Amino acid sequence: MTRLTRNRLAFLATALILAVALSMIFGYVLSERESWATLLISAVFGFVHTLWAGPYLLFVADRFRHLGFAQALVINTTLMSIGFMVTTTLLYFTFGFPETGPFAFETIIKLWGSGRIWLNISFGFGVSFLVHLIWSLVRLVGPSTLGLFLIGRYARGLSEQRLFLLVDLVDSTRLAEKLGNQKFHQFMRNFFDDIADPIMNHGGTIHRYIGDEALVSWPLGHGKTPECFQAIAAIDEAFARKEAQYRSKYGVAPRTRAGLHAGEVLTSELGRYKREIVFLGDPINTTARIAGACRDLEKTLLFSAKVLSTGAALPDGWSVVTLGPHTLRGREQPIELMTVQR
Repeated sequence: MTRLTRNRLAFLATALILAVALSMIFGYVLSERESWATLLISAVFGFVHTLWAGPYLLFVADRFRHLGFAQALVINTTLMSIGFMVTTTLLYFTFGFPETGPFAFETIIKLWGSGRIWLNISFGFGVSFLVHLIWSLVRLVGPSTLGLFLIGRYARGLSEQRLFLLVDLVDSTRLAEKLGNQKFHQFMRNFFDDIADPIMNHGGTIHRYIGDEALVSWPLGHGKTPECFQAIAAIDEAFARKEAQYRSKYGVAPRTRAGLHAGEVLTSELGRYKREIVFLGDPINTTARIAGACRDLEKTLLFSAKVLSTGAALPDGWSVVTLGPHTLRGREQPIELMTVQR
């Protein structure tokens, strides 16, 4: 069962605030009873709708992602519209019309026999479609990426300090050969799903998936220290907790290697027909080289001294082990690498 993690609670809280505010505006504009009572009742409508719509998006809508984008959008919009109308009917039954009062079945008859119901159906379908369209886009490109596209922050390029984490699945080639394409695809879907919450709950953003790797970043500055090591620890805990499930389904549990590095990059939008936010600069390549060195040095985690200079703190029970300078593949200057003892 999907856990109600910190980022999901934040989503529910945001959805609740938006739904209550929009319902108050909608109710006040369209109601003939423009009063504080109307605002209060509209707020209740928005609150009750969010009680089921928020969990639906988090725990039910995702079950249709194996379908195509359009199919999932139609199914989720339809189901959410039905839920919207059922809830609306029950709420009208509870509060009633001025002519009928609450808890009168005559209220339902008058509602479904009046033009008000078609207004609510249109509103419910429109809201459901818009919510699921935005939700689908968020799940497709990531919440932060979509937001940055909309505000055009990186349209002309922006230099910024960032910390990068590259998470790599160990022995993916052998695993793909053993499982076959279809089952390996399911494995990778589970793998990326299970690292998502640990990363997002500790302030990281999954920038992109590269084969069997995930590139994660944290912006530096703004008075915050990156919780990169806490994210790695949470990933380990997630896989330890689900080890039996993986072994039962695939015959093997995932193991990861990770590399960390920090530095200045140029963040920009590139592409003519396929726009994408990209990070340009040496820190990206260095992070990949550090992650690759895990194989040669037989370590599951390596990072540069620059990571510690960002203020990133180690979880309780972890300590730094300095490995000395190493020349990474494709680089002339050696770089000091570190790992941890847990």
